[in-house]
Amino acid sequence: MGLLVLVMPGSPSCSWSSDADSMGEETHALITVQNCDIEVEQLRHQRGLLLAQDDLQGAIDEQSAHKLFIQQVNEQRTKALIRQRRYENEATSLATDADTRHDLLYSGEMSSARDIQALQDEVNSMRSRQSELEDKSIEALIEADDLLDKIRELEIEGRSLDELVTVLETEQAVAVKAIDERLAVVLETRESVAVTVDTDLLATYENRRTRFGHSTVVSFDESKGCNCPSRMPVVEIARVRQCEAGSVLDCVECGRMLLR
Repeated sequence: MGLLVLVMPGSPSCSWSSDADSMGEETHALITVQNCDIEVEQLRHQRGLLLAQDDLQGAIDEQSAHKLFIQQVNEQRTKALIRQRRYENEATSLATDADTRHDLLYSGEMSSARDIQALQDEVNSMRSRQSELEDKSIEALIEADDLLDKIRELEIEGRSLDELVTVLETEQAVAVKAIDERLAVVLETRESVAVTVDTDLLATYENRRTRFGHSTVVSFDESKGCNCPSRMPVVEIARVRQCEAGSVLDCVECGRMLLR
């Protein structure tokens, strides 16, 4: 492989390999390396956008919020059932006590009219309280049943959300896989081509790439030089025109690598 010499700014003349074919191949390889680097950046950017996809994240957030809401409704139902059992147990206990006192009224063991009336009033109060508790127990049971119906409706909606998340996750996974596969190919190509480029030339490119990015290596334009922000002087353009095709030079205005 012929040695490709990088001409630094201010050099009075061009330098190039005497092996024109080898020089041209190496220059083409350098462009290929840059194209690979550009595509790698684009692919990684696309991958990042996919992983931060608003539609999927929105569906996941909605799914999480929906599950939390179902959990909260379940907790409400549990509390309603606990109240229902408590009211029912209290009502049963009162009913037992009221029955016992009612039996005592007619047992003949009590002779005082005042005591009998007091006990009758107590039994009536207990029956009234029992009725209140039974009503509350029924209300709590109805509330629990209504909440159960609501939970079932929410679960149906939840399954739709789950399906949406699954579809979006699958689409994302397929797209990410395609990007990863292409990324692997591009990186492999970049690696195989990079080894054919002169070591010093490749090091210069990689060092300047941190500054110039995808336009580190640019082609020479017969009228504008390298199309950099500061127009290349006419004298410099004329000098570069005299260089061998395939030469890699420096743009004296911006420092990019200029391909003749």
